Amino acid sequence: MDIRASCNVFIRKNHILVASSAQTVAGIELIVDPVFELSVNATTGEIGRAVLDSFAAYKVGVPDIGPDPANMPNAILKASGCRDWGQLDRTSLNIFLTGHSDAVTVIPTRRAVESGSTHLRDQSIKCEVSAESIGEAIRVALKSCS
Repeated sequence: MDIRASCNVFIRKNHILVASSAQTVAGIELIVDPVFELSVNATTGEIGRAVLDSFAAYKVGVPDIGPDPANMPNAILKASGCRDWGQLDRTSLNIFLTGHSDAVTVIPTRRAVESGSTHLRDQSIKCEVSAESIGEAIRVALKSCS
């Protein structure tokens, strides 16, 4: 089961953001454009479709971040309206997804004490690669997020 792509879903008060990822030359994953914005009232199918679109946008071999990552454009901060990662972490619930050739793994997260989040891998959900299944798994995983 090889990992083909990953993305993050940020659940916010007024909207849902599905943030695409890319892997740098050094193998580090970054959040990049496109970021898909959905209503908090989006259907499970619409949420799952945004994840599949995000997986399709996944890139490998993008340039590594420079010595000052703070100066790098940040797609998710721009889309969320947050000034920094700390604000995004405090005001969002985060779900991490990996897309495989035969399934999708949906991993809820818990906010860390200082900042950032911890992946709750023991609560991960595997589902089939379909918009409806992915959207349903995200809704289930959301119940474990904090």
